[in-house]
Amino acid sequence: MIRRRIIPMRSPRLPAILSFTTALVALGTPAAMAAPASSGATSFDYDNCFPQSDGSTFCARGTTTENFTVAPSGTMTLNYHNDGTATYSGVDGCTDSTSNRTSVNYLLTPDATQAYHVTDRSQSTLTCFGQDVTCTFTTVFTLANGAVRVVRQNGTCTPN
Repeated sequence: MIRRRIIPMRSPRLPAILSFTTALVALGTPAAMAAPASSGATSFDYDNCFPQSDGSTFCARGTTTENFTVAPSGTMTLNYHNDGTATYSGVDGCTDSTSNRTSVNYLLTPDATQAYHVTDRSQSTLTCFGQDVTCTFTTVFTLANGAVRVVRQNGTCTPN
């Protein structure tokens, strides 16, 4: 496994995940067929803070692992997993801490059958002026041949 440090992006949510999977579709069969049989898993660690123009700070840390394989049959898979945390502080009296786990599995067969399975789970705790609220969100969906097969979204927020 290869390990590299990169600058992170903000925690992905459904629109970002859909954009990611749409970009994978755009790759299509011809571009992906030229890929090696397996490039092996690549893991990226990140731990960075970014000052914001309003004086607050956004920090993100975690690990992203990607693995792309092509089977002898021509079936291709891309597995993407991210496990990270993000914190936001600096607005008078308020802080936010979010833990996020995202998993995306993409399958493309030689006959152009495509399937995506995405799971995104996050838990955020917002503290403002002595009040704490914890929210948990889960999004799970599967797309197969352009049709949504499974969609499950739920979220709850509770005061602490």
